[in-house]
Amino acid sequence: MRLATLLMVGLFSFATTVHADDDDDSPTP
Repeated sequence: MRLATLLMVGLFSFATTVHADDDDDSPTP
């Protein structure tokens, strides 16, 4: 359970970072 949570958090963080980097012109949190 902990491993799954860590993996999910890591994946989400990575996806968010990529999205923010891709959306530089758009205001992203």
